[in-house]
Amino acid sequence: MVLRKLSNDTETQFGYVKDYAFAKFGQGLLFSSAGNDSTMQAGVYWYDLQKEQLTTLHQGKAKYKYKGVSISENGTQAAFLLDSDTTKALIRHFKLYHWTKDKSNAQLLDVETSMGIPQNWIVSEYYTPLFSKDGNKLFLDQL
Repeated sequence: MVLRKLSNDTETQFGYVKDYAFAKFGQGLLFSSAGNDSTMQAGVYWYDLQKEQLTTLHQGKAKYKYKGVSISENGTQAAFLLDSDTTKALIRHFKLYHWTKDKSNAQLLDVETSMGIPQNWIVSEYYTPLFSKDGNKLFLDQL
């Protein structure tokens, strides 16, 4: 992915980007990368557009699957889904991660056991987590 700053015509490149989202008011860019070399490891990253600074929110492995990157409207929170199971299991158990600007990396939200989801339900990989307009709620889907 190539990010070009039009005001001074500079470019920043990010390798192996699989999914991305821009904050609504241009605060930053959230993206997942498959990695594959020493310059860009697999994981989820936040690029602050004002400071031009890259922050690693989650460091993974090349075989991890990241999906559903999402940013709150004010750009202070992010969420994404992670499947860290590298087997060929037919049922994939995606985990929900949440990050706020005051934290250095994303934290696991154990929604399957601690947030009132019925037994044997799992987080759906087919729905991107969505923040409410004020950022106080995070919506997701289950299977």
